[in-house]
Amino acid sequence: MSLTVTMFVYFSFGQTGSGKTYTVNGPNSSSVVDCGVNYRALNDLFSISQKRNNSYAYEVSVQMVVDFFKCVFFV
Repeated sequence: MSLTVTMFVYFSFGQTGSGKTYTVNGPNSSSVVDCGVNYRALNDLFSISQKRNNSYAYEVSVQMVVDFFKCVFFV
């Protein structure tokens, strides 16, 4: 039995209106070409897990933390 744990964290910070939400989520379209970092990372993760499902068992959990005006929200 083998256990591999991979954790990935990224931060997006900057001034209001600088494009953080657009970069992370992308525009309000369903185009794969235009999607943001969140959707690209999850798409790659699930694509790789589908290709390797005969060799490995996967458990995926996602957590998003938002710091808004010095208040932390777990979404």
